[in-house]
Amino acid sequence: MIISLHQANLANQREFMQDTERQSANAVSNNEDVFLKREFSRTIHERSLPHARTDGIDPSLSQRSTHTAPSSVANTSPNLSRQASPFSDAASSRWYFQQPLRPMFNAKKCEIVDEKWSMALSVMGLPFKTLAHPSLKEAINFLAKLPGYKLPSTTALRTNLLDKTYAKVKKTAEENIWDHNFCVRAILSCDGWTNRNGRPQMNIMFINRYGEMLHAHADGSNMTKDAKWMSGHILKAIKKVDPKNVLQFTADNASINILAGKFVRAEYPHIVFGGCVAHGIDLLFEDMGKLAWISAIFDKCYDIVSFIKNSHQPHTMLMDFFSDGATLLKPGVTRFATNIIMLDRMYHLQHCLKKMVVSEQWTTWETYPRPILRLR
Repeated sequence: MIISLHQANLANQREFMQDTERQSANAVSNNEDVFLKREFSRTIHERSLPHARTDGIDPSLSQRSTHTAPSSVANTSPNLSRQASPFSDAASSRWYFQQPLRPMFNAKKCEIVDEKWSMALSVMGLPFKTLAHPSLKEAINFLAKLPGYKLPSTTALRTNLLDKTYAKVKKTAEENIWDHNFCVRAILSCDGWTNRNGRPQMNIMFINRYGEMLHAHADGSNMTKDAKWMSGHILKAIKKVDPKNVLQFTADNASINILAGKFVRAEYPHIVFGGCVAHGIDLLFEDMGKLAWISAIFDKCYDIVSFIKNSHQPHTMLMDFFSDGATLLKPGVTRFATNIIMLDRMYHLQHCLKKMVVSEQWTTWETYPRPILRLR
């Protein structure tokens, strides 16, 4: 009778162990640590030895261990149910995962990898905040799961991978247009620019409370970039998103854009044209700079800035001894109100420039101390 009961208990225990093994394997499959999974499999194999229930059986038939683990360690695996265990609380407390010690042993390797990242960013001239970009973090996390993975070649990046990325981004943008009502109560904006190959381009964007999104672009290489050509692309974009969803068309204040805005308004009277405010202020300062007395000031300031910026020693003298690292700003062609920005910086550094002019550093021009860069 006892032997039959013992055999029945062994069969029940074997079935329980199989169920527990399947449940535990599912729990481990969600864990990203391969070492933890291997340790769990070894533990399952060691505990697969037959154990008998103690309820109604001779205690001598039980071969279970009486070693216990601290409760704080035993509770580290909430996925394992202790209520269905055939063992006592003391024995079931052995069902816990030992945390891997790999982070401790890999500390030196992690330090080497950190130095490699620092060197790579410095050599490529990338800002340190590049590593904080969510897309790069996601790529690194996936890379950690694939040991032995090699980066794609530049040929793959500029061909098939680029095509796949473009298609994915385009699909996501089109889905966001309708899923989030991106073009509802939106403003259509266009901007012209020139690419690296010298080809004229025009971007068409939609702007609303969610942000900005590039909708389309037009290549004007073999076209006459007049108001009809521009308004044709704008009307095509408006029809694609439903004209009632567009409230305004905005661009810079060039004459061709103003005429294109009239063509759009003639087709859809509810869409108004609004010029770019920043570009309008830039045109205002540009017209003011054409006055004779203001133009003379601009020319003199530009000569002073060009002399200091184009000469190494005066430029270094200004930053090291007088301006505490600040420097003058040269006009930029693509910057709005660039001459005003140049004058503003010179106004704030006027006292430094005056001290520099009467400084004794000019008398020691040839013996001016130069900093020496030493590479360690």
